[in-house]
Amino acid sequence: MSISAPSFAADRALTADPSHRQDADRKQRLHRLHVWQIPLLRLAGFALLSLIAALYGLAQPAGIDWAPWWWLLAINFGYAGLVWAVLARWHGRTGRLDLTLLFSHTDMLVWLVTVYHVGSSPLLLGLLMLVRVGEAVALGFRRALYFAHLGTAVFVAYQLWVPVPDVGWPVWLMAVLLYAVCLHVSLVALTVSRLRQRNAEAAQRTEELVQALDARNHELQRQAEALDVARREAEAAARAKSSFLATMSHEIRTPMNGVIGMTELLRHTPLNPHQQEFVQIIRDSGQNLLVILNDILDYSKVESGRMELDVRPLSVAAILKACVDLLGPRARDKGLVLRLDMDPALPPWVLGDSTRLRQVLINLLSNAIKFTQTGEVRVRVNVLEASAGGEPLPAIRDQLAVGPVVCLEWVVTDTGVGMTPQQIERLFQPFSQVDPSISRKFGGTGLGLAISQRLVQNMGGCIEVSSAPGQGSSFRFVLATREVLDHADTVSTVSMPLSGQVSRPVDSPLGRPLRILLAEDNVVNQKVAMLTIQRLGHEVDLVVNGREAVEAVGRVAYDLVLMDIQMPEMDGLEATREIVRRAGQGPRPFIVGLSANAMAEDVEAGRRAGMDNYLSKPFTVSDLRAVIDVCTLLAPVDAHAA
Repeated sequence: MSISAPSFAADRALTADPSHRQDADRKQRLHRLHVWQIPLLRLAGFALLSLIAALYGLAQPAGIDWAPWWWLLAINFGYAGLVWAVLARWHGRTGRLDLTLLFSHTDMLVWLVTVYHVGSSPLLLGLLMLVRVGEAVALGFRRALYFAHLGTAVFVAYQLWVPVPDVGWPVWLMAVLLYAVCLHVSLVALTVSRLRQRNAEAAQRTEELVQALDARNHELQRQAEALDVARREAEAAARAKSSFLATMSHEIRTPMNGVIGMTELLRHTPLNPHQQEFVQIIRDSGQNLLVILNDILDYSKVESGRMELDVRPLSVAAILKACVDLLGPRARDKGLVLRLDMDPALPPWVLGDSTRLRQVLINLLSNAIKFTQTGEVRVRVNVLEASAGGEPLPAIRDQLAVGPVVCLEWVVTDTGVGMTPQQIERLFQPFSQVDPSISRKFGGTGLGLAISQRLVQNMGGCIEVSSAPGQGSSFRFVLATREVLDHADTVSTVSMPLSGQVSRPVDSPLGRPLRILLAEDNVVNQKVAMLTIQRLGHEVDLVVNGREAVEAVGRVAYDLVLMDIQMPEMDGLEATREIVRRAGQGPRPFIVGLSANAMAEDVEAGRRAGMDNYLSKPFTVSDLRAVIDVCTLLAPVDAHAA
């Protein structure tokens, strides 16, 4: 509430609302206070004074004289009504003139009329002055102190101007007591003012904090919206990248399957030395191109966190033999000895991801051969105590009978150039070589070891390196697994020769060649797969779409179905779902998906459809052998008896 007196400026500051945002509410509250609440209290006060005057007249021996009382009542109510009308019309429109303060002074003049009517009682006058000071307490210390002095002055002036009845106390003593009481009440107003100031400051700080929080919330909301937009853009970019990689993978792998597959088959035909050399060059070039393609795709999957493991029974001997078969010619060309050492306690079959484990070993062995000029490269697998490794990975098929935990130590050593400690620190960084000159001299993308480290970590291990310049290097990792007890004494088909006449896998758990159905629409891929299967000594039938595959499985009890994913009429996924649906709980063939799409989502789609394994193109003879090994392990002996 604003007033005209300069001494009340601080009180205005104390009573002002610090909130700018709620200024309209504050004005409305002040209007209600000064136009309605205070006038109503004033009317009630004058009505009470009129009642006191009437009771005073009735208490007199001569009785009340009603004519003066009615004049008094008219003055009191007329004044109260006039003040109400003025406030209702002019409140807030008089500039610096404070009508509430003005009428607080005129109230005291009208009170004197009532005091005079009741016999000029000093006690009633003092009480009224004290009430005025008490009312001012709510408006601040300075206003209360002002009315304390004004009320005492009016009391003394009235007592000196109008004869008053003797109450037994001197006028000066009553004035001193009134001033003391009013001063005490004013000091209470000082405490109230300070509390109000603190509340106002606290409210202002609270409002500032609220505004800061609102601004921070708005900023966080804008950041969240920006992050959401960025996330959607990143997801769209990731989908576009995945689609591009899948398309490029399919388009490159499809002809590569024909190149590598036919070269592999041609290598085992009668050729003169020059022809053998030409075929070897084609084979090595195709393998190098495939390694680069796989590195790019694998790093993309590892970087995005979509690399998943396919935990199934595997033969450690088969994996090592496949790696040696693949890299042995390269080592012999450099005059190196490629040695293979296996612990006699090694179980024939264990659980693991054969594809990823073979990929790690090929990367480590390829690097060892690449950086070794003389001497040997050795790969060693030892059986350690069960406490040496972490938790084994869960198997895809829970019905497999497995033994206790087995910890396998894999070590690849060489007698190559070696590395310094500084070079070892940069060893597993992607797109980097330990020395820039190495990339120029030996080539490579710099992704192989980075991918291998991530793969080993996903399998629960970590690659450790020990090396010294000129003394070679040693790469070691430990993986926990479990022994597979089913057909533990089976001789793997990996030991079958590829050269010479076709051999029959009479040592298969089924005791006969496997009956295999090939569902493939590409002519080149048909030839590659059929010739490879026949060379491995198994029987194979060919269909060119998924519908024919479903019908063929319904007619013949096949042991294995090699199912291409992308085929006309009915694709491989739909055909697999139909085969699984028709089989129900009964026996069905082991289904392996074949596709040039090597992305993680393609593998997962095959699993959801019911495929038991997945083989990406181009595949080697060793890859197909490994698939057949798993099939012979999991297929019951009498499931497809002729």
